Amino acid sequence: MKPEQMTLLDYFAGQALAGMLSYSQNDISGNWANNCSWAGVAEDAYRYAEAMLAERELRAAARAMETKENSDGGKGTGNQEAV
Repeated sequence: MKPEQMTLLDYFAGQALAGMLSYSQNDISGNWANNCSWAGVAEDAYRYAEAMLAERELRAAARAMETKENSDGGKGTGNQEAV
């Protein structure tokens, strides 16, 4: 990857970082800017970004499953038990 290229993870981390530094409180240590090291703040931003990407993948999988179910015409795959 070229240095000027940004991944979606980098973008999400930057957005998280901006929010973290603009909001003075967090649940653990009070104030990110004053109570955490720069490395700690950056690590937290990337953790938030990784969580956002994981949630994004879950939602994409759910949408794909919903689309597949809708394309079956509501009939399913035939693997469900009769009720």
